[in-house]
Amino acid sequence: MHGPCHRGARSCVSTSTIFRRNILEYNDSLCTATCGIVEDQDHLLFTCAFYNQLCLLILGWLGFSTALHGSLIQHFTQFRGLEGFSNKSRLAYNLIWISILFSIWKDHNTRHFHNKMEQISSLLKKVKLQAYWWLKSYYAIFDFEHTVWRLTPLFYAFRL
Repeated sequence: MHGPCHRGARSCVSTSTIFRRNILEYNDSLCTATCGIVEDQDHLLFTCAFYNQLCLLILGWLGFSTALHGSLIQHFTQFRGLEGFSNKSRLAYNLIWISILFSIWKDHNTRHFHNKMEQISSLLKKVKLQAYWWLKSYYAIFDFEHTVWRLTPLFYAFRL
């Protein structure tokens, strides 16, 4: 995998990295989603039970049901392989995938540094809204209302 998706996700510094650098104590290296596992990048973004639930909900929203890989490159390849359509719809799927990662990372930081926890339903809404605004800013012809788009995103991805 090449490009900003790969570089952006790989540049995230996980709690375990900060722990190894003696910036945090051991208890601070545990997953902020309360699963109790020592956190690393793949765990946080792909194998944490809480955040994996978010990914599965997004896949359900897009009309897919599948088991997900637990590493960055495999996860990205699998997610991109779901659509198999035009380059524009592929870009829409990429933006949705990046929205998932971005929302997970923001929630992780909020949990860790501000001790605030959000419900999965709230994160789901944030991913959908983030993806909507990124799509709207990227495509000049993306003139769909958010309330309609979030109900049937595939219909609109095919129309790009």
